[in-house]
Amino acid sequence: CLSRCSCCTLLSTTLSAIMDAVMHHINDLDKYLSEIESLNRAEAFLLQKHEHLKKSYIVLGVIFLLFFFVLVDVGAEWITNFVGFLFPAYASIRAIQTRNSKDDTQWLTYWVVFSVLVVIEDFVEAFFEGIFFPYFVVKYIFCIWLMYPGFRGAEWCFNHIILAIPFLRLDERKEGSIASKIEKVVKEHDSDSEHSD
Repeated sequence: CLSRCSCCTLLSTTLSAIMDAVMHHINDLDKYLSEIESLNRAEAFLLQKHEHLKKSYIVLGVIFLLFFFVLVDVGAEWITNFVGFLFPAYASIRAIQTRNSKDDTQWLTYWVVFSVLVVIEDFVEAFFEGIFFPYFVVKYIFCIWLMYPGFRGAEWCFNHIILAIPFLRLDERKEGSIASKIEKVVKEHDSDSEHSD
């Protein structure tokens, strides 16, 4: 009976921690979504009938509905590409128009990682032909993970996978060295032109 009680306590504590984490992400998602004017209009329209409906519930509902279609393999490739392109394109357009460089970094890294995924996908397409179903389920989840600001998956992939490729990393020592050489040449040129006057 005592072990049963401790299992119940452990389960209760675990479920409580999971719900706290989920609610934290829902609140973060609501803050992020509150900056999107078209969702504010949709929320205002829907709130006329449902007072307690949050933007995050609408977005999560659409995400899960589309995931269901991917799961049952109805338009899986199209839906996955739609999700991978539509919101990131919209968010990138918004990021370009703001002065905040944090969102620029998020969406630039998203497009780099997504582009690498698409290129790799094209090269290994023959391998994936027999396993469409699980591939698009995984790709759908991966795209959501990449783009969700709370996870910053694109930045993680960029920093840990893309930049692990040596020729893609910027060597700041060399860049600094080149910049200092250019600066030295410019100063020498300036001092030579002053002496010739």
